[in-house]
Amino acid sequence: MVWLLYVVDKNGVSKDMPIKRILTTFEKHFREAKPINRTNIRRDLRKAKAEGLVAEDTTKSPSTWYLIQGGTKMAEGLVVRGRGSQATA
Repeated sequence: MVWLLYVVDKNGVSKDMPIKRILTTFEKHFREAKPINRTNIRRDLRKAKAEGLVAEDTTKSPSTWYLIQGGTKMAEGLVVRGRGSQATA
């Protein structure tokens, strides 16, 4: 989910998203992928939070999730690696 939050942020769509919007965004843009479960999104975001990648804004209803510095760095690394593998293909 870190990369999805990164992409929507960098494309000016949103800096933070509730779980339902993360789910609908993923399903809209990755129809060929196996559907993901809302419970798994919550689990993965909590794990990413513990790893210092994302944070949750509980002042909003529903709460929203957003990248913090560690998540941005990780996502940027994924982009660099992805571009590198495309360049060699």
